[in-house]
Amino acid sequence: RTSAAESTSSSHLAESTSSAQGEAAPPSPDLVALLAAVNGDERLVESIERHRFGESAEALCARFARARAGSLPKALAMLRRDMERREERGFADLRAMSAAQVLSLSPSRDGSDGG
Repeated sequence: RTSAAESTSSSHLAESTSSAQGEAAPPSPDLVALLAAVNGDERLVESIERHRFGESAEALCARFARARAGSLPKALAMLRRDMERREERGFADLRAMSAAQVLSLSPSRDGSDGG
C-alpha cells in the first residue's frame, strides 16, 4: 500500500509550488518547465518523493533547474541520474539507521579504521 506522500499527483507539485511561494515571486520558467517534465514521469515523481527527505519536491527540482538553467534536457537528465544513484546506494534506507550505523558504512578517507 502506498502512502499519501508516495501517491503524489502531477497537480500536487504545481499546487504546492504556488502555495509555497505565497506572496513571493513566481517560480522561474526553468522550474516550471522542469516540474512539468517531472510530472509526466510517474516513476521519477515516486523516486523524488522517496528520496527528498525533508526537502520539498519543488525545492529539490529548483536546485536542478538552477544548476542547468536554460537547458531542460540537461536539468532533467541530471535529476534522473541523481535519483538513480540515490536508489542504487540505498539512500532511503539511511533514514531508519542511527548516526553510528550510517558512519560505520564507509571507511574513513585516510584509510584508517578510526581507532
